[in-house]
Amino acid sequence: MVTPVEELAARCADAVGGTVRSVILHGSLAAGGFRAGRSDIDLLIVVDSGLSDSQASALEEVVREADVGDASGIDLHVVTADVAAVPTRTPAVELQVGRYPGEFEVERRRSEAPDLLAELSMARAQGRALVGAAPVEVIAPVPHAWVVDRGRHWLRTWQSLTDDTEHAAFMVLTACRMWRFAADGVHSSKIEAAEWALTRNPSLTVIRQAVRQYTDDPAVTVDEKGIAALLETVLRFEGPMTEDGPMTERIVTAAREISAAAADIFELIADPSLQPSWDGNDNLSEAAAGQRVRAVGEVFTMTTTSGNIRENHVVEFAEGRLIAWRPAEPGQNPPGHLWRWELDPVDAGRTRVTHTYDWTQLTDERRLPRAQATTADRLQASLDRLATRVNASE
Repeated sequence: MVTPVEELAARCADAVGGTVRSVILHGSLAAGGFRAGRSDIDLLIVVDSGLSDSQASALEEVVREADVGDASGIDLHVVTADVAAVPTRTPAVELQVGRYPGEFEVERRRSEAPDLLAELSMARAQGRALVGAAPVEVIAPVPHAWVVDRGRHWLRTWQSLTDDTEHAAFMVLTACRMWRFAADGVHSSKIEAAEWALTRNPSLTVIRQAVRQYTDDPAVTVDEKGIAALLETVLRFEGPMTEDGPMTERIVTAAREISAAAADIFELIADPSLQPSWDGNDNLSEAAAGQRVRAVGEVFTMTTTSGNIRENHVVEFAEGRLIAWRPAEPGQNPPGHLWRWELDPVDAGRTRVTHTYDWTQLTDERRLPRAQATTADRLQASLDRLATRVNASE
Protein backbone atom coordinates (compact mmCIF):
# COMPACT_ATOMS: atom_id res chain seq x y z
CA MET A 1 0.00 0.00 0.00
CA VAL A 2 1.34 3.42 -0.99
CA THR A 3 1.72 5.78 1.97
CA PRO A 4 0.77 9.49 1.83
CA VAL A 5 4.46 10.41 1.87
CA GLU A 6 5.27 8.08 -1.04
CA GLU A 7 2.31 9.46 -2.96
CA LEU A 8 3.52 13.00 -2.28
CA ALA A 9 7.03 12.15 -3.50
CA ALA A 10 5.69 10.55 -6.69
CA ARG A 11 3.48 13.55 -7.45
CA CYS A 12 6.40 15.91 -6.88
CA ALA A 13 8.53 13.89 -9.30
CA ASP A 14 5.72 13.99 -11.88
CA ALA A 15 5.42 17.77 -11.46
CA VAL A 16 9.13 18.26 -12.15
CA GLY A 17 9.31 15.69 -14.94
CA GLY A 18 12.47 14.23 -16.41
CA THR A 19 14.82 16.70 -14.70
CA VAL A 20 14.38 15.16 -11.24
CA ARG A 21 17.48 13.45 -9.83
CA SER A 22 16.12 12.48 -6.43
CA VAL A 23 13.26 13.08 -4.02
CA ILE A 24 14.64 12.60 -0.53
CA LEU A 25 12.70 12.19 2.69
CA HIS A 26 14.64 13.42 5.71
CA GLY A 27 13.90 14.70 9.19
CA SER A 28 12.00 12.75 11.80
CA LEU A 29 10.05 10.56 9.37
CA ALA A 30 13.32 9.21 7.96
CA ALA A 31 15.55 9.25 11.03
CA GLY A 32 13.09 8.62 13.88
CA GLY A 33 11.42 10.84 16.43
CA PHE A 34 8.29 11.57 14.39
CA ARG A 35 5.39 12.81 16.52
CA ALA A 36 1.88 12.74 15.08
CA GLY A 37 0.39 16.19 14.86
CA ARG A 38 3.72 17.85 15.73
CA SER A 39 6.24 16.78 13.08
CA ASP A 40 6.43 17.86 9.44
CA ILE A 41 7.13 15.90 6.28
CA ASP A 42 10.59 17.08 5.18
CA LEU A 43 11.38 16.63 1.49
CA LEU A 44 14.43 17.68 -0.54
CA ILE A 45 14.20 17.49 -4.32
CA VAL A 46 17.35 17.57 -6.42
CA VAL A 47 16.85 18.57 -10.07
CA ASP A 48 19.19 18.75 -13.06
CA SER A 49 18.76 22.48 -13.60
CA GLY A 50 16.68 25.45 -12.52
CA LEU A 51 12.90 25.10 -12.28
CA SER A 52 10.65 26.79 -14.81
CA ASP A 53 7.76 28.88 -13.51
CA SER A 54 5.32 26.17 -14.57
CA GLN A 55 7.28 23.48 -12.69
CA ALA A 56 7.41 25.62 -9.56
CA SER A 57 3.68 26.32 -9.74
CA ALA A 58 2.93 22.62 -10.23
CA LEU A 59 4.99 21.73 -7.13
CA GLU A 60 3.26 24.39 -5.07
CA GLU A 61 -0.11 22.94 -6.06
CA VAL A 62 1.03 19.40 -5.17
CA VAL A 63 2.03 20.55 -1.67
CA ARG A 64 -1.18 22.52 -1.22
CA GLU A 65 -3.39 19.55 -2.08
CA ALA A 66 -1.35 16.71 -0.55
CA ASP A 67 -2.65 14.32 2.07
CA VAL A 68 -0.28 14.85 5.00
CA GLY A 69 -1.60 11.93 7.02
CA ASP A 70 -0.80 12.46 10.70
CA ALA A 71 1.97 15.00 10.00
CA SER A 72 1.49 18.64 10.93
CA GLY A 73 2.62 19.96 7.56
CA ILE A 74 5.14 19.83 4.73
CA ASP A 75 8.54 21.49 4.37
CA LEU A 76 9.80 21.19 0.78
CA HIS A 77 13.08 22.43 -0.70
CA VAL A 78 14.24 22.15 -4.31
CA VAL A 79 17.90 22.57 -5.27
CA THR A 80 19.85 21.98 -8.45
CA ALA A 81 22.29 19.11 -8.80
CA ASP A 82 25.19 21.57 -8.91
CA VAL A 83 24.19 23.11 -5.57
CA ALA A 84 23.86 19.68 -3.93
CA ALA A 85 27.13 18.43 -5.40
CA VAL A 86 29.18 21.48 -4.41
CA PRO A 87 27.79 22.95 -1.17
CA THR A 88 28.74 26.50 -0.25
CA ARG A 89 28.11 28.46 2.94
CA THR A 90 25.14 30.15 1.26
CA PRO A 91 23.60 27.62 -1.16
CA ALA A 92 20.90 28.71 -3.57
CA VAL A 93 17.35 27.35 -3.43
CA GLU A 94 15.15 27.00 -6.48
CA LEU A 95 11.95 26.66 -4.46
CA GLN A 96 10.90 26.45 -0.85
CA VAL A 97 7.31 25.59 0.06
CA GLY A 98 6.06 25.40 3.62
CA ARG A 99 2.59 24.18 4.46
CA TYR A 100 1.75 24.50 8.14
CA PRO A 101 -1.48 24.80 10.13
CA GLY A 102 -3.07 28.07 8.96
CA GLU A 103 -0.02 29.01 6.83
CA PHE A 104 1.25 28.45 3.32
CA GLU A 105 4.64 29.94 2.44
CA VAL A 106 6.39 30.04 -0.92
CA GLU A 107 9.78 31.43 -1.93
CA ARG A 108 11.27 31.03 -5.40
CA ARG A 109 14.86 31.34 -6.57
CA ARG A 110 16.55 32.50 -3.42
CA SER A 111 20.20 33.08 -4.26
CA GLU A 112 21.51 32.63 -0.71
CA ALA A 113 19.97 30.30 1.86
CA PRO A 114 22.49 29.56 4.65
CA ASP A 115 19.92 27.57 6.65
CA LEU A 116 19.84 25.02 3.83
CA LEU A 117 23.25 23.76 5.01
CA ALA A 118 21.67 21.81 7.84
CA GLU A 119 18.99 20.41 5.51
CA LEU A 120 21.63 19.16 3.08
CA SER A 121 23.74 17.71 5.89
CA MET A 122 20.77 15.87 7.45
CA ALA A 123 19.44 14.65 4.11
CA ARG A 124 22.83 13.17 3.21
CA ALA A 125 23.36 11.57 6.63
CA GLN A 126 19.90 10.21 7.38
CA GLY A 127 17.70 10.78 4.35
CA ARG A 128 15.96 8.15 2.28
CA ALA A 129 15.35 8.45 -1.46
CA LEU A 130 11.69 7.90 -2.34
CA VAL A 131 12.37 8.61 -6.00
CA GLY A 132 15.69 8.44 -7.84
CA ALA A 133 19.27 8.38 -6.57
CA ALA A 134 20.38 7.78 -2.99
CA PRO A 135 21.25 10.89 -0.95
CA VAL A 136 24.99 10.17 -0.88
CA GLU A 137 25.01 9.99 -4.68
CA VAL A 138 23.65 13.51 -5.16
CA ILE A 139 24.66 15.44 -2.01
CA ALA A 140 28.30 16.11 -1.23
CA PRO A 141 29.51 16.27 2.39
CA VAL A 142 28.79 19.58 4.09
CA PRO A 143 31.68 20.78 6.28
CA HIS A 144 30.89 20.27 9.96
CA ALA A 145 32.16 23.75 10.82
CA TRP A 146 29.72 25.42 8.43
CA VAL A 147 26.71 23.75 10.02
CA VAL A 148 27.99 24.62 13.50
CA ASP A 149 28.63 28.25 12.53
CA ARG A 150 25.10 28.67 11.21
CA GLY A 151 23.70 27.10 14.35
CA ARG A 152 25.66 29.58 16.46
CA HIS A 153 24.07 32.40 14.46
CA TRP A 154 20.65 31.26 15.61
CA LEU A 155 21.77 30.70 19.19
CA ARG A 156 22.94 34.31 19.33
CA THR A 157 19.69 35.48 17.73
CA TRP A 158 17.61 33.57 20.28
CA GLN A 159 19.46 35.20 23.17
CA SER A 160 17.28 38.26 22.57
CA LEU A 161 14.09 36.16 22.26
CA THR A 162 14.05 34.20 25.51
CA ASP A 163 10.65 35.74 26.36
CA ASP A 164 9.06 34.21 23.24
CA THR A 165 6.84 31.69 25.03
CA GLU A 166 5.29 30.37 21.81
CA HIS A 167 8.64 29.11 20.52
CA ALA A 168 10.37 28.43 23.84
CA ALA A 169 10.35 24.62 23.60
CA PHE A 170 11.50 24.78 19.98
CA MET A 171 14.46 26.99 20.87
CA VAL A 172 15.50 24.77 23.77
CA LEU A 173 15.24 21.47 21.93
CA THR A 174 16.84 22.80 18.76
CA ALA A 175 19.71 24.21 20.84
CA CYS A 176 20.21 20.68 22.21
CA ARG A 177 20.33 19.33 18.65
CA MET A 178 22.93 21.95 17.71
CA TRP A 179 24.97 21.12 20.81
CA ARG A 180 25.08 17.42 20.04
CA PHE A 181 25.98 18.00 16.41
CA ALA A 182 28.80 20.35 17.42
CA ALA A 183 30.13 17.74 19.85
CA ASP A 184 29.64 14.48 17.97
CA GLY A 185 28.72 15.36 14.39
CA VAL A 186 25.45 13.49 14.90
CA HIS A 187 22.05 14.70 13.73
CA SER A 188 19.45 13.62 16.27
CA SER A 189 15.78 14.13 17.02
CA LYS A 190 14.66 16.75 19.51
CA ILE A 191 14.04 14.20 22.26
CA GLU A 192 17.25 12.25 21.62
CA ALA A 193 19.23 15.49 21.71
CA ALA A 194 17.51 16.55 24.95
CA GLU A 195 18.39 13.25 26.61
CA TRP A 196 21.99 13.58 25.41
CA ALA A 197 22.24 17.16 26.72
CA LEU A 198 20.93 16.17 30.14
CA THR A 199 23.64 13.52 30.46
CA ARG A 200 26.20 16.29 29.95
CA ASN A 201 24.55 18.75 32.33
CA PRO A 202 21.67 17.41 34.46
CA SER A 203 21.25 20.82 36.11
CA LEU A 204 19.68 22.29 32.96
CA THR A 205 16.10 21.74 34.12
CA VAL A 206 14.79 23.95 31.30
CA ILE A 207 15.40 20.99 28.99
CA ARG A 208 13.02 18.81 31.00
CA GLN A 209 10.45 21.61 30.90
CA ALA A 210 10.76 21.87 27.11
CA VAL A 211 10.42 18.10 26.69
CA ARG A 212 7.26 18.03 28.81
CA GLN A 213 5.74 20.92 26.87
CA TYR A 214 6.64 19.31 23.55
CA THR A 215 5.50 15.77 24.37
CA ASP A 216 2.82 15.88 27.05
CA ASP A 217 1.56 19.20 28.34
CA PRO A 218 1.56 22.40 26.23
CA ALA A 219 0.71 24.35 29.39
CA VAL A 220 4.09 23.65 31.01
CA THR A 221 6.14 26.84 31.43
CA VAL A 222 9.62 26.92 29.94
CA ASP A 223 11.67 29.17 32.18
CA GLU A 224 13.06 32.27 30.46
CA LYS A 225 16.23 32.39 32.57
CA GLY A 226 16.73 28.70 31.93
CA ILE A 227 16.59 29.28 28.17
CA ALA A 228 19.24 31.99 28.49
CA ALA A 229 21.46 29.69 30.54
CA LEU A 230 21.18 26.85 28.00
CA LEU A 231 21.93 29.13 25.05
CA GLU A 232 25.01 30.46 26.85
CA THR A 233 26.13 26.91 27.65
CA VAL A 234 25.91 25.79 24.03
CA LEU A 235 27.60 28.95 22.74
CA ARG A 236 30.49 28.41 25.16
CA PHE A 237 31.00 24.86 23.89
CA GLU A 238 34.19 24.79 21.83
CA GLY A 239 33.79 21.43 20.13
CA PRO A 240 35.32 17.99 20.63
CA MET A 241 38.57 18.24 22.58
CA THR A 242 41.88 16.74 21.54
CA GLU A 243 45.28 16.92 23.20
CA ASP A 244 45.97 19.89 20.96
CA GLY A 245 42.82 21.82 21.91
CA PRO A 246 39.29 22.12 20.51
CA MET A 247 38.67 20.13 17.35
CA THR A 248 37.15 23.22 15.70
CA GLU A 249 40.61 24.84 15.79
CA ARG A 250 41.82 22.11 13.44
CA ILE A 251 39.83 23.67 10.58
CA VAL A 252 41.55 26.80 9.29
CA THR A 253 39.86 28.96 6.66
CA ALA A 254 40.54 32.16 4.75
CA ALA A 255 38.57 33.82 1.97
CA ARG A 256 38.64 36.83 -0.33
CA GLU A 257 37.14 38.14 -3.53
CA ILE A 258 39.41 37.98 -6.58
CA SER A 259 38.83 40.12 -9.66
CA ALA A 260 38.93 37.31 -12.19
CA ALA A 261 36.66 34.68 -13.68
CA ALA A 262 36.28 31.47 -11.70
CA ALA A 263 37.55 29.37 -14.63
CA ASP A 264 40.80 31.33 -14.83
CA ILE A 265 41.44 31.05 -11.09
CA PHE A 266 40.55 27.36 -11.03
CA GLU A 267 43.07 26.60 -13.77
CA LEU A 268 45.89 27.85 -11.55
CA ILE A 269 44.76 25.56 -8.72
CA ALA A 270 43.83 22.43 -10.68
CA ASP A 271 47.13 22.37 -12.58
CA PRO A 272 49.72 21.21 -9.99
CA SER A 273 52.62 22.57 -12.05
CA LEU A 274 51.29 26.09 -11.40
CA GLN A 275 50.69 25.72 -7.65
CA PRO A 276 54.25 26.66 -6.51
CA SER A 277 53.78 30.09 -8.13
CA TRP A 278 51.16 31.11 -5.56
CA ASP A 279 51.82 28.87 -2.52
CA GLY A 280 51.69 31.07 0.59
CA ASN A 281 53.18 28.33 2.78
CA ASP A 282 56.41 28.31 0.75
CA ASN A 283 56.17 24.54 0.87
CA LEU A 284 55.78 23.62 -2.81
CA SER A 285 58.79 23.40 -5.09
CA GLU A 286 57.72 21.82 -8.37
CA ALA A 287 55.31 19.44 -10.05
CA ALA A 288 55.57 17.85 -13.47
CA ALA A 289 53.41 19.23 -16.26
CA GLY A 290 50.49 17.19 -17.57
CA GLN A 291 48.86 16.42 -14.20
CA ARG A 292 45.88 18.75 -14.55
CA VAL A 293 43.16 17.39 -12.20
CA ARG A 294 39.77 16.53 -13.70
CA ALA A 295 38.09 14.07 -11.32
CA VAL A 296 37.89 12.60 -7.83
CA GLY A 297 40.26 9.65 -7.43
CA GLU A 298 43.14 11.15 -9.38
CA VAL A 299 46.57 11.47 -7.74
CA PHE A 300 49.10 14.17 -8.57
CA THR A 301 52.71 14.29 -7.44
CA MET A 302 54.42 17.33 -5.91
CA THR A 303 57.98 17.94 -4.72
CA THR A 304 58.20 20.08 -1.59
CA THR A 305 60.82 22.74 -0.84
CA SER A 306 62.47 20.26 1.54
CA GLY A 307 62.89 17.78 -1.31
CA ASN A 308 60.17 15.35 -0.24
CA ILE A 309 57.77 13.77 -2.73
CA ARG A 310 54.05 13.95 -1.97
CA GLU A 311 51.24 12.05 -3.69
CA ASN A 312 48.08 14.12 -3.44
CA HIS A 313 44.83 12.15 -3.54
CA VAL A 314 41.91 14.15 -4.96
CA VAL A 315 38.81 13.58 -2.80
CA GLU A 316 36.48 16.39 -3.90
CA PHE A 317 36.11 17.87 -7.37
CA ALA A 318 33.68 19.97 -9.38
CA GLU A 319 35.13 21.66 -12.46
CA GLY A 320 35.57 25.38 -11.89
CA ARG A 321 34.05 25.28 -8.39
CA LEU A 322 35.68 22.85 -5.97
CA ILE A 323 38.86 20.84 -5.51
CA ALA A 324 40.30 19.14 -2.41
CA TRP A 325 43.15 16.70 -1.88
CA ARG A 326 44.83 14.70 0.86
CA PRO A 327 48.66 14.56 0.72
CA ALA A 328 50.51 11.31 1.41
CA GLU A 329 53.99 9.86 1.19
CA PRO A 330 54.55 7.76 -1.97
CA GLY A 331 52.72 4.45 -1.76
CA GLN A 332 51.21 5.26 1.66
CA ASN A 333 47.66 6.10 2.80
CA PRO A 334 47.00 9.80 3.49
CA PRO A 335 47.58 10.58 7.20
CA GLY A 336 44.39 12.64 7.42
CA HIS A 337 44.88 16.30 6.58
CA LEU A 338 43.14 18.00 3.65
CA TRP A 339 43.50 21.10 1.47
CA ARG A 340 40.31 22.50 -0.07
CA TRP A 341 39.57 25.31 -2.55
CA GLU A 342 36.03 26.57 -3.22
CA LEU A 343 35.15 29.11 -5.90
CA ASP A 344 31.83 30.98 -5.93
CA PRO A 345 31.36 33.31 -8.92
CA VAL A 346 30.08 36.75 -7.96
CA ASP A 347 29.71 37.78 -11.59
CA ALA A 348 31.56 37.22 -14.86
CA GLY A 349 34.70 38.95 -13.62
CA ARG A 350 34.71 38.44 -9.85
CA THR A 351 34.95 35.29 -7.74
CA ARG A 352 34.72 34.58 -4.02
CA VAL A 353 37.50 32.11 -3.20
CA THR A 354 37.64 30.14 0.06
CA HIS A 355 40.74 28.20 1.08
CA THR A 356 40.59 25.63 3.90
CA TYR A 357 43.14 23.49 5.70
CA ASP A 358 41.41 20.72 7.68
CA TRP A 359 43.49 18.51 9.98
CA THR A 360 40.69 17.13 12.14
CA GLN A 361 41.56 13.59 11.03
CA LEU A 362 45.34 13.94 11.15
CA THR A 363 46.86 11.07 13.16
CA ASP A 364 50.57 11.29 12.30
CA GLU A 365 52.16 12.95 15.33
CA ARG A 366 55.22 13.91 13.28
CA ARG A 367 53.06 16.27 11.24
CA LEU A 368 51.25 17.95 14.13
CA PRO A 369 53.74 20.83 14.65
CA ARG A 370 53.53 21.86 11.00
CA ALA A 371 49.74 21.50 11.04
CA GLN A 372 49.53 23.72 14.11
CA ALA A 373 51.73 26.29 12.37
CA THR A 374 49.40 26.45 9.35
CA THR A 375 47.37 29.48 10.35
CA ALA A 376 44.77 31.56 8.55
CA ASP A 377 47.37 34.16 7.58
CA ARG A 378 49.30 31.47 5.68
CA LEU A 379 46.14 30.58 3.78
CA GLN A 380 45.44 34.26 3.20
CA ALA A 381 48.95 34.62 1.73
CA SER A 382 48.12 31.90 -0.81
CA LEU A 383 44.90 33.70 -1.72
CA ASP A 384 46.70 37.01 -2.16
CA ARG A 385 49.44 35.48 -4.28
CA LEU A 386 46.83 33.64 -6.34
CA ALA A 387 45.04 36.94 -7.00
CA THR A 388 48.31 38.56 -8.11
CA ARG A 389 49.18 35.57 -10.30
CA VAL A 390 45.84 35.39 -12.11
CA ASN A 391 45.74 39.13 -12.72
CA ALA A 392 49.31 39.11 -14.05
CA SER A 393 48.43 36.37 -16.54
CA GLU A 394 45.49 38.24 -18.04
